[in-house]
Amino acid sequence: MAKTIKKQQKSSKTASAAAARRSQSVKESQPTAMPKVSIIVTCYKGGEFLPRCLKSLTEQTLKEIEIICVNDGSPDNTREVLEEWSQKDARVRAIHNPTNVGVSAARNIGLQAARAEFVTFCDADDYKDPTFCAQMLEAMTTQRVDLAICGTQIIYQAHPEMKFSDDNYYSLKYSGRQTVNEDLILNVDLAPSNKLFRRAVIEHVGLRFPEGLYYEDAYFCVAYLCAVRKVYFLNRSLQFYVRHENSTMSNTWSGDKSKDHAIDHLYVAFRLYDFLCERRLLERWENLYWRVFIVFGYFAIENSKSRARIRQVKREAAEFVRQHQESLAQTESYVQEEVKLMVSQRLSLNPTRLKRRLLPFMPTYKLQNLNIQRLRWLKNEMEKMANDE
Repeated sequence: MAKTIKKQQKSSKTASAAAARRSQSVKESQPTAMPKVSIIVTCYKGGEFLPRCLKSLTEQTLKEIEIICVNDGSPDNTREVLEEWSQKDARVRAIHNPTNVGVSAARNIGLQAARAEFVTFCDADDYKDPTFCAQMLEAMTTQRVDLAICGTQIIYQAHPEMKFSDDNYYSLKYSGRQTVNEDLILNVDLAPSNKLFRRAVIEHVGLRFPEGLYYEDAYFCVAYLCAVRKVYFLNRSLQFYVRHENSTMSNTWSGDKSKDHAIDHLYVAFRLYDFLCERRLLERWENLYWRVFIVFGYFAIENSKSRARIRQVKREAAEFVRQHQESLAQTESYVQEEVKLMVSQRLSLNPTRLKRRLLPFMPTYKLQNLNIQRLRWLKNEMEKMANDE
């Protein structure tokens, strides 16, 4: 009888210890009442990569975070992966769209659900250094800025030949606390994943990603930069970007005319103008805007996949310029001349000439266009070699 009682007591203690461990585990995984950082993860056909992404996020040294995963109607196992991780860690919140609405709409859904003071983004096939949130948050709070930017390391699953241009594009041109000005905006990469944003700014200016358009990152980042005064550059590579075959830029340089979305760059420029006007920011950034318009317009012209689409880009750009002559007249003379040349029906550019023209307007962003030209050249060379064999 005594042995039975001792066994029962021992069993009770073991059960209590196990319950305590489970309780502690649940406690650690529970989100705080108000997380410090919201991480918005957009997922479409990302089931294969999601575990690595979510592992990097749940292992952040800053524990007061929420991970908002928007499953954008993925036909693969994305739903199952998200449900599994949300069961393991209560900080992971899964939102399932019944149909695919696009990355912009998915991110906007994530922004609507975000509760933290600071927000960052991550695609399902990318991941972050474990100290990303902690270091970026410290920079934002101690330096009293509205945006923190860190370095990005590229992981090449495709297109390793782009490394030289990538290194230039993603390298930080500044260090420490900086005041936002025209040159700074033109020399910052336009990816949202290596940045920590202040949600109050996003909500104050009503900023959202432009739905239904490609190259949405360019719009969001330029618009946000135009709305703030101080940023901080953290010279450490805390974001890992995986370059693969199905990326937007890969589709841009491919010969598939069904993926001809280059004109969206022009439409993004139109949206940016509306944003600056509505928030009464155009007067401050008038010259900057038209420099951005030139680069986005050239991108659309050079990367359109048919003569008809090129004519459409020029026609719509010319009509926009005609409607906003008064604004253009406020810019520097060389900007006005380049805008007029860009919308000219006589314009014909090769990659070398394009490089020369874009350099004064947006030194960093033009590298994306050069990447595309390099890929096209390599593709042609490979086809020639195959034919020779």
